[in-house]
Parts: sequence; structure tokens; C-alpha cells
Amino acid sequence: MRRVGGTFGIPILLAIAAIVALIVGLLGDGAVDVVAWLGLAAPLVAIGWALRTRRLAVRS
Repeated sequence: MRRVGGTFGIPILLAIAAIVALIVGLLGDGAVDVVAWLGLAAPLVAIGWALRTRRLAVRS
């Protein structure tokens, strides 16, 4: 079964989220900064999740 978006679907979504977060962070102020921080944290969370998943798979 083939996933929607193929190999690059999730990386493209993370890149778009980061770009939008950067623009929102530059243009907004106050509560909008929280949205920007969350958008910029998404790729870091994905990296941490991937590393943890890989480590758990190696141990099994």
C-alpha cells in the first residue's frame, strides 16, 4: 500500500510549518508568538521521535 505524499510528504509538511511559523513570528506579536514557537518546534519534535523510535527498534 502506498502512502499519500510518498517519501517526501512529512518532510514537506514540516518545512511548510516551519516557514509559516517564521513568517508568523516576524509579523505577529503577543499570543501569535506562541504559534510561531510551536511551528518551529515541530521539526525538532519529529527528529526526537524518529531517534527514539530508531533506538527502540535497535534494542528489540
